Amino acid sequence: ASDVDEADAIGRAAVLDGADDDAVESIDAIPGADDAIDDGPTPHRARLLTLAREADALTGPKKDAKLAALVKEVNALLKDGFDPIVFCRFIDTAEYVAANLADELKKSVTVVAVTGTLPPSERAQRIRDLTETDGRRVLVATDCLSEGVNLQEGFQAVIHYDLAWNPTRHEQREGRVDRFGQKAEIVKAVTIYGVDTRIDGIVLDVLIRKHRQIAATTGVSVPVPDSSDSVVEALLEGLLLRGQDPDQLVLDLGLAEQSGALHREWESAAEREKASRTKYAQRSIHPEEVAAEVADIRRALGTHADIEAFASEALRSLGASVTTTADGFTAVTATLTAGVKDALPARHKEPYPFHRALPIERTHALLSRTDPAVEAIARHVLDAALDPTVPDDQRPARRAGVMRTNAVTTRTTILLVRFRFHAELPLAAGGTRPLVVEDARLLGFTGAPDSAVWLDDNAVEQIAVARPDGNVAADLAVAAAARVLDGLSALAPKLDELADELAGQVLDSHRRARAGAGAARRGLKVTAQKPPDILGAYVFLPVAGGTQ
Repeated sequence: ASDVDEADAIGRAAVLDGADDDAVESIDAIPGADDAIDDGPTPHRARLLTLAREADALTGPKKDAKLAALVKEVNALLKDGFDPIVFCRFIDTAEYVAANLADELKKSVTVVAVTGTLPPSERAQRIRDLTETDGRRVLVATDCLSEGVNLQEGFQAVIHYDLAWNPTRHEQREGRVDRFGQKAEIVKAVTIYGVDTRIDGIVLDVLIRKHRQIAATTGVSVPVPDSSDSVVEALLEGLLLRGQDPDQLVLDLGLAEQSGALHREWESAAEREKASRTKYAQRSIHPEEVAAEVADIRRALGTHADIEAFASEALRSLGASVTTTADGFTAVTATLTAGVKDALPARHKEPYPFHRALPIERTHALLSRTDPAVEAIARHVLDAALDPTVPDDQRPARRAGVMRTNAVTTRTTILLVRFRFHAELPLAAGGTRPLVVEDARLLGFTGAPDSAVWLDDNAVEQIAVARPDGNVAADLAVAAAARVLDGLSALAPKLDELADELAGQVLDSHRRARAGAGAARRGLKVTAQKPPDILGAYVFLPVAGGTQ
């Protein structure tokens, strides 16, 4: 700090938990102090050294009543089947607590500390390693983990070892475990405070309990008003400098009126936020329009049933033994080739369980497009289809194929086509942001390419899942495929026309979404990139008696 005012501002933000979201990385650092004590005699040297020795003598659960209470609470949670996170305010506190818990708890319990001294990547790795250990576990952390981190997969309880001056911080801590994906039916939150500790009483009565009361009454959670600092500082000044009881302070210093004013301002802020949410409720968005958009997205991305069928069939084709379960399937991956096994997430359970819905174990897979295991399978199938050097038994998909089936009565071709669009999205501040949009479609027609009769989407979907009902001689298969591939240029006008039509649909979708959200629409453009890419061509021949 360059001056006293700046030093006070920094110290106030550190001690009183300032709500600066950009300061999360340094939120657990101890406020600065001059720890250099001159060797020569000073008025305060002897007193400070005596105080330091007295503090050192109070460490450990036998002399530290708060730590002893923590050990008792942690043991109770572990006995009930909970894996707790112990949140501390500062780095030194977390390291002290973790070291003592490791000594006091059973050897089968793993205790790990994660603080702001670690870079984010190492914090994430420590948490992964801890959640993958056998037996019960305890995570001791500072508020560097109170935001933006999902801990619900490995923990079911939170202990507030240190009270935060900012009540929102308590909600953020508890939100690490009480969130979507938590497998436990019950999560617990424990607050440790000293009944004879006056500072804890101030935090509980003036801030935390009032925060919860307002949230319960109005249904809205809002931060503490900035004026809370002056009230708390006045209470602390009287407590620390005058040695008076907080209740007496309220009377002697006239702080009852200030505290009441703070609470009234807080309640008013909550009411304003509640009214604002009502005023700006998205009533202009109609449910039927949202349902239509969701249906389009699901059609484009595929349903969970599609993903399950793809993943199980692909793994089976690659040599895995697949067994159906009540909520998905399991796959024995030991029989897969090294390339496929290496692409799957490391340290997964074997056989590898695939589930249709959350919550799942960290070592399991979710039948979702974004799951790492599903992505790895899809990437291998696509890459192998495009690489003719990959052995045939490792290529479950091809870019071209010929099948004889009862699903058609005349020669039918299904094309896998990728469409690309260039979108210009208007920004609120002016100008536009470019965006590339992709879509893949299955298109079908009967007859030769130069005289194609196009099929509707329902017919294409039914033919695409057809099974073979007869053999096709190799020379006939080559000739049938070549006949289609050689005539693809004749399809260009139809594909370009469809690209423009789809570009219009994308534009309309963006307009509807922006209209509902009240976002800018002027300058919104979507144009098709031509020609579309034909990724695959598949010929379906009728069984003997049909039109070849």
